[in-house]
This record gives sequence, C-alpha cells and structure tokens, in this order.
Amino acid sequence: MSIEMPILNRTYIILFSVLLLIVSCSTEKNTIMTRTVHNISAKYNGYFNANELIKETKSTFLYDRVEDYSQILPLYPLPSLEESKNWYAPMDTAIRKCELVIVKNRMPNVKKGRNRYKEWCKWIDDNWMTIGIAQYYKKDFSEALNTFKYVKNHYPLEKSFYESQFWEAKVLIEMNAFEEAEEALINLISLYEEQNNLEEEEEEEKKLTLNEKIRYALNYDERKEYLENNGVKITESLVSQIYPTLSDLYLKSNQIEEAKKSLGIAINSKQKKDFQSRMVFILAQLYHKEGDIKASQLYNEVIEMNPEYEMAFQAKINRALSFSDGDTKAIRNQLLKMLKDDKNIDFYDQIYYALAEIAFKEKKEDLAVEYLHLSINTSKSNKTQKVKSLIGLADWFYDTKKYKSSFLYFDTASAIIDKKDQNYLYVNQKHKILNSWNKSNTTIIGNDSILNLCNMSESELTDVILDYIDKLEKAKEKAKEKEVSYNTGGLNRLPSISSPSSTMFFWDENLKGIGYNEFQSLWGDRKLEDNWRRSIKSNFSNKEELSDSTLNAGDGISVDFLISQLPCGDNTKIDSININILNALFELGILHHYQIIDLNESIKNFNRIINQFQPEDKSIAALYELYLIYETKGNNTLKNEIKDTLITKYPNSKYSKLLLDPSSNKEQEESRLKEEQQYSTLFEEYKKGEYVFVFDQTKEKLKDSLNPFYCEYALLNAYAYGKTNAGDSLNFLIKKLKRVSKNCKGSDPGEYADEILMVLLSNKSENQQNENGNIFSFNPKKTHSFLLFAPKGSIDLNKSKNKIADFNKTSFSKDQLKTKSVFLNTSDQMILVENFKNLNDAMDYYTAFKVNKGGVSDLQNQKYFVITQENLTKIYLQKNIKKYEVFFKDFYILD
Repeated sequence: MSIEMPILNRTYIILFSVLLLIVSCSTEKNTIMTRTVHNISAKYNGYFNANELIKETKSTFLYDRVEDYSQILPLYPLPSLEESKNWYAPMDTAIRKCELVIVKNRMPNVKKGRNRYKEWCKWIDDNWMTIGIAQYYKKDFSEALNTFKYVKNHYPLEKSFYESQFWEAKVLIEMNAFEEAEEALINLISLYEEQNNLEEEEEEEKKLTLNEKIRYALNYDERKEYLENNGVKITESLVSQIYPTLSDLYLKSNQIEEAKKSLGIAINSKQKKDFQSRMVFILAQLYHKEGDIKASQLYNEVIEMNPEYEMAFQAKINRALSFSDGDTKAIRNQLLKMLKDDKNIDFYDQIYYALAEIAFKEKKEDLAVEYLHLSINTSKSNKTQKVKSLIGLADWFYDTKKYKSSFLYFDTASAIIDKKDQNYLYVNQKHKILNSWNKSNTTIIGNDSILNLCNMSESELTDVILDYIDKLEKAKEKAKEKEVSYNTGGLNRLPSISSPSSTMFFWDENLKGIGYNEFQSLWGDRKLEDNWRRSIKSNFSNKEELSDSTLNAGDGISVDFLISQLPCGDNTKIDSININILNALFELGILHHYQIIDLNESIKNFNRIINQFQPEDKSIAALYELYLIYETKGNNTLKNEIKDTLITKYPNSKYSKLLLDPSSNKEQEESRLKEEQQYSTLFEEYKKGEYVFVFDQTKEKLKDSLNPFYCEYALLNAYAYGKTNAGDSLNFLIKKLKRVSKNCKGSDPGEYADEILMVLLSNKSENQQNENGNIFSFNPKKTHSFLLFAPKGSIDLNKSKNKIADFNKTSFSKDQLKTKSVFLNTSDQMILVENFKNLNDAMDYYTAFKVNKGGVSDLQNQKYFVITQENLTKIYLQKNIKKYEVFFKDFYILD
C-alpha cells in the first residue's frame, strides 16, 4: 500500500500538468500562462529557426561569392536574379515556419469584436518581419513590400513599426524607387533626432524601475497603455543601419557625393569590424575613381583595420595605384616584397600592374611596359585584370603612335572582355577605330609591296625571291622547333611581341601582324607534314588544286612559280591595286583627322593622295581635308596654298564653291538645325504613341533624299510602321529596314537598322522552319562561305578559280581565305571561298565581287551567294540550289 500511493500521486500530478498545459495553450485567453506558452512557441518554432535558416543561407552565399575588386564593391552583397533561385527552397521553408507559428500562436486567434486589433503574443510581429525579409532575399519584392506595410499598419506600438519602414526602404531601393526610399530613410533619421532632443529637454526623465518592467511584461493592458502614452522609440541599433543603407541607395542611384557623405557618417557609427572595413574600402574606391589623394589615406586605414586577406591585399595594391605625391620608393618596395610571398602567387598580375602604374608615374616607360607584359603573362584566372593590363599596353602604344601594336592589344582585349566590364564600351570603340586603321594600313603595305616588286629589274626580283626562299626554309625549321617546344609545354607561354618589319615584300611574315605565330602565318592551321610545299603554295595563291608540277622537284619553291603569282604586266590588276591603295589612304587620312586625332599622319596620307592620284575625286576631297587641317593648326600659308589649288584646278567642285561662298555653309548649318528640331518633335510624338501621325509625316520627309536627317527619318518611319501592325507588317517592316540599311550604311541609323534586321530575320527564319517546313536557317553570327555556282560547261573551272584567288590576294589578302571547288551533283560544281567570320564579312566580299571591274567581272553572270556551313550541307542533300536562291534573296539581299 505504501508503495502504490506514491505511484498514484505521481500519476495525478502528470495528468494535472498535462491538463494545465492544454488549458494554457488556448489562444483566446489573455493570461500569463497562455502568453508565455505562445511566446515561447512563436519565438523558437518560428522566428528563431527561420532566422537561423536565413543566416545560414546568407553565410553560404557570402562564403562562395567572389568579390570583384575591379568594380566599386556593393555595400550589401545580394544574390543576382539567377543566384536568388538557390535561395528559394530555404526561404520558402523559413516563410512556412513563420506562417505556421502565426496561425497557431497569434492571440487572440479570432480577430473580432473588441479584440480585433489586439495581439497578446509579442513575437507574432517578428515572425511577420522574418517573412518579409525572406521574401526580400528571394527577390519577391512586391510581396515583401506588402508584408512590411502590413506590419507597419498593424503593429504601431512595437519596435517592428520602425523596422518595417526601414526594410520597406530597402525593398524600394532594389526596385529602383530611390526617391521614395530616400524619403523613408530620412524621415526615420529625423524622427530619431526629435526623440533624442525631447529626452534631453526632460531634466529628470523618469526611468522604469525593475518592478515596473516586470509588471508591464506580465500585464498586456498596462504595457499597451504605457506605450500609447510614451510612444515607441527608434533604437540606436536601427539608426546605425540607416546611414549605410542610405549610402547603398546613393551608390545605386549614382549620387556619388551624397554616398561619400553618408558613408563618412556610417563609418563613425557603431558597426561590426568587417562591415566597417568594407565601408572604408568603398569610400576609398570612390575617391580613387576621382583621382583624389584621400583614396591612398583611406586604403591605408583599411590595411590598419586588419581585414580579411584579400581585402588587405587589394587595399595595398590600390594604395599604390592611387598614390600620386611623395616618395614612391616605400610602396614599390612593399609591392616587390609581396612578389616574394607564395601566398600572392595568384595575385602576381595585379602586383605587376601596380608596379607598372608606379613606373609610369616615375616616367620609366620601358620598365612600365615590361611590368605590363609580366602582368599579362602571369594572369591565370583573373580575366578582368588581364583586360586592364592589355588596355594599359594598348593605350601606351596608342599614345606613342604605334597603332599596329595598339590594335593587336585592343583586339585581344575585345575578344575576352566581359560585357559587364566597365571598360567594355571603351575597348570596343577603340577596337572599331583601330580595326579600320589596320585594314587600311595592311591594304596599303601589301599593295605597295606588290607594286615595288613589279618595278624591279629581273635580276633584282630574282635576288629578292631567292632571299625569300631562304627565309621560308629557315621559317620551316623554326616552326618544327616550335612544335617540339609546344609539345613539351610551350603552349602555356605567351608569344613574344616584336616590332613590324620594314621590308616591302608583300608576303613577308612580319606584315601579317605583330605577334602572329610564324608557322600559322605562313601555312595557316595546317599540321607539319612531309609534303609541306603544297601548304605554302595554297597560302600564297589560295589555289588548293595546283599540282606539284608547278614546283621544283627539289626541296625549295621555284623562282618562276613565285614570279608567276605577281600581277606585273596586267594593267587591269595594277589599276585595281592602285584603286585599293587610294581608298585605303583616304580612309586612313579621315581616321587620323577625326577619330585618332593625329593630324601629322593625316597630312602625310592626304599629301600622298594629292601627289599620286590627281585628279581622282578623292584627291580633290583630300585637298579640302588638308585645308581644314591647316586651318586647325593655324598654318595660314599652307591653308591658302591649298585653297588656291582647289579654286584654280577644280573651280566646279563643291569644295571650291564652299570656299568661295562661306555663307552657304552657314545657311546649310541653319537649315540642318531647323531639320534637327523637326526630327526631335516627331520623335517625341512617336514616344507618345502617335505612330500613324509619325508614319505619315516621315513619309513626306523621305521624299527629299537630300534631307540631312534622311536616315533618321527613314528609321523612325520603319519604327512607326512596325507599331501600326498594318497588313503583312513584319515582311513590310523588314523591307523598310533593308532599305534603311542599304541607303544609310555606315551611319548610326543604318547600324541600328542592321541590328533590328538580324533579330527579325532570325525570328522569321525560325518561324518558317516551324510553320512552313523551310529547311534553311538564318544565323548571321555563324561562319559563312562565298559560293559561285558552276553548271557543267558554263565556265573554265580552273581559270575561274585562279581569277577568284587573284581577286582574294589583291583585295582580301589579310583574311587568309581558302578557295576550292566541289561537286554539287554528278555534273555541276561549285567554287567555294571559305572562312568568313560572320554574315557582315561575307557580304562585304559579296559586294566587292559584284562591283569588281577586274579579273572576276566575267564571272558576275554566274549565280553566287553567301552561305553557312549548315545550309551548305542541306544544298548537298538537295543536289540543287533553286530553293536556296530564293532564301538568299529573301534574307540576305537588301534590294
């Protein structure tokens, strides 16, 4: 009996406790016990667990994230739209935890009557805040905004009232609603200052005693009354987050001066060490970008704050790059010391770049160039730094007027630069200019070399060719040595950069461009093989069908064979060469005058045109360009000489009329400004949606083909038509854009029309394949070939190939085109010219072939197209070209 009684008592106690717990779990009773149970559940089952999940996800993201120190660092690193998808699962879990807690633990659960606006569980608002924060990280901004507004409207007596406004501002920043966000943050700061001022005015503000704190914690109604009377205070910890967030807003809205001010305030507030060093680093970056000496001092502060290794390293590098005054010896020595530390092996490229910057500041340009080469050679995975170093060298060569070298470095940079790189537009602009320069310069050098050879005596020419054959033999041996070197790891090394050769021989290796691999330049991409002569032969003439009978039986190439490849004695070919030289010289003169701004080089090119090519139209234009250049340089003597020459020799030219009547130029300018205003007005109407009106007005404007804004009106006319959706709008729009592209080639409207055309034609091709079963595809970015159809008996195939090869050599020698013939079916053949990088290059060739008046003019009656390899394969399968002929006219021809 004595044993059974204690057991019975314990059972009663357990049953009583369970019953008490069940009763206390009620959400409709506002008692200490019920509030305590639901507060504990709401805090730990929802708020705490959800926030731990958010912290863990954020920590993993930051750990995996790679900082891009070439850009201004983000103050708050956030996932991109793509990266945010990895946050979906954990954030959804966090949201579900909080939602479940809100449903189970809100008090009272049924919000009605006098309890409609009451909440006895003090952790419910915090769970709502956690839901909003999770939605923020998911980039579900509209839902996050609604959640934070809900908290602000329903919990005015909780600290979350102000926190929700703060997070609402953060959401607005991400939505680019900068003005609204700024207003919200500044209001919070103002309110905090007002609250502080009121506290200071109260001499002896009554502070809560311990008993009062306990009473308010236990009694909901008394706590509510106290808060209603005294208001909720903005906490200091919240204010410490507002100034950095304000800085983030100014950075993202590009208000740099405001960003610097707010960062300065934020840095002086109480922050975690890592975040504080980050803010100082960003402030240093802002001053660095402006070239302000404060940057160096701030980077030094970052180093003294002992941040994580990479930030400390970048601060040291940037301190060197931003240093402008005083002795650079200490900084240089520190950088050289960093090269000896194995921990920095992945950062050698940045160290060498910083050393190059110091060397440039010290006027040690040769040393700076050497360091930039070392930076490029040691750059392994940091593409951004490699691009910076390439730009550094390209700019130096550009500034020192070594345009060939500058082009090659910009060419490499443009090939690897990321579109998000801040230098992307600059690199592409420079590359575009220098690419034009390189094409013209190569044309002049190559064609001058041919003419020089043709002007030699037979003995001189023989000596030059024999000397060149010796070069080929040596190059062959060198290429074999390089292959051995590459097979043993040599491919990991960058080729050395040499200076252009001064030789005039048109197939001399150095004329192929600085830094080209000699074997590749001589023999293309062929492998080394015993019968290497055939490779050489095809590189010279692009005739793969020539037999070995044209070569000596020995190891060398015959002198007679090489002489036979020259155009000497063929006046048509020589005239074509001279036209190419004239056009290239004029292009170079214009580039140097208006884009490169090297007036002396421009003068040199225009003078050669005048001395060699008068009275060609371009020589008259060259005279006028010289007049403008001498006017710019203030050389009145030479300016007047040019003016006299123009008026005396070419009195009927438009340039002479312009010089004789300068007022006509003023009238033209006034007329142009008036037309520009009218165009701007129509463009504004277009933006308002008045498409029919704009279409009709531009149609009238296009009746005057001499209108200075003809191309702008033509493009606007096409845009307006595209918006009207009238009839077969797509095909008609394509026709309109083709017309703009054709008539406005080389202008901005023409380029815009080309871009839109490529998209529309690609979509049209894809739709036709899906709907009509069209077998051909339109891919402007893919490699193209030129195809000339040769039905049986229509032309002499070998002679035609030779003519095309000669045309390629004189007009497209730099492109290393390959010419071959293939059978289409059992009777008909095709001549193919291969390896155009894209549609534009192929169509340039197509146009040049079409208008040529020289060796290929008798082939212009044949059918010829440009074609991708994919479509060529389909022609092989069909065994005829009829369907492709229709496709080509529809998609490629602008007429």
